[in-house]
Amino acid sequence: MNKKKNKEVMNTEAYREEDQQSTGRIASEEEIQAILAMQDTAFPVAERPAYRLLQDSAGKHPEKKALIAIDRTLTYGELNAEANAVGHVLRRFGAGPETIVAVLADRDSYAYVMREGVLKSGGAFMPVDPEYPEERIRYILDDSKAKLLITTGAVIERRREFIEALQSEGITIINVQDAVRTHAREDLNVEVPYDALAYVIYTSGSTGKP
Repeated sequence: MNKKKNKEVMNTEAYREEDQQSTGRIASEEEIQAILAMQDTAFPVAERPAYRLLQDSAGKHPEKKALIAIDRTLTYGELNAEANAVGHVLRRFGAGPETIVAVLADRDSYAYVMREGVLKSGGAFMPVDPEYPEERIRYILDDSKAKLLITTGAVIERRREFIEALQSEGITIINVQDAVRTHAREDLNVEVPYDALAYVIYTSGSTGKP
């Protein structure tokens, strides 16, 4: 007898004993099975990539609002299309399952476009505050071994000298607005293992390093 069956037998006996003590009668087999069924909360979960949450919603409700941000509002269809464009350019630069992509994002709509775009490519997104000191950003990039970095034109302009330095050191810099304007917008449907890395987050760290 397997462990699950043993557990069910033990539960059944416990219900019989408790019921007999409290009411003076023995619970029927039908009553016991009804109680056991109430505790059986297992249900099948389809394995699908994280990007399918957005993609499926876009297919069902393309005109519904998906995002209201400080800079603009996007429907599910628009957000999915822009994420697809980002995914296509990232794939061109080698992104795929287990690839970590640094996302330097302000708190605007493009933060979500970039995140979903990384997932569309099959990669794992790594959010990095664009206002972090250079040393901290370098540490995160070196430690994670990320070679792809996507950000906005505003961040590139604001931190141009640092961005150019990263490029000279072998980091590929992608401008999300350029990607959205120039790349294909159809779904990529990249095959991603269900246990593949989805994101990486560096916290402040108690030792002083992320």
